[in-house]
Amino acid sequence: MKIFMAIQSFVVLIGVLILAETLDNKGAASFFIGGLLILLNVWALTFVWKRIIQKKFIALPVSVIVFKYAILGLIIYQVSKVPWLNPLCFSAGLGSLIVTTGLYLFFIPKDEVNNEEPPDNQQTR
Repeated sequence: MKIFMAIQSFVVLIGVLILAETLDNKGAASFFIGGLLILLNVWALTFVWKRIIQKKFIALPVSVIVFKYAILGLIIYQVSKVPWLNPLCFSAGLGSLIVTTGLYLFFIPKDEVNNEEPPDNQQTR
């Protein structure tokens, strides 16, 4: 998951730089907020599913799953009321998850796809 988070951060950084050069700083900030919101959302999902799979602290993951989308919707609603927010750039920041997923699937190591751990005596490429 660290690779996914790094790719998402890179996609957001590139998007912010492109928008800052071509559009304006408000558009770049809107894209950044959308991308950051998605990054935090993916981190929360990772945190929750690790706890569920490990069967530790069941109450916290279940409560996060139940309230996560309501909280996310409320955050998006509150952010959209900010007067300087560019809705198109904000939506593009939220949609950066699609680009990140495509890049992740392209760059992911093969042994991670098969959920296999490489043997200790072999180095990963």
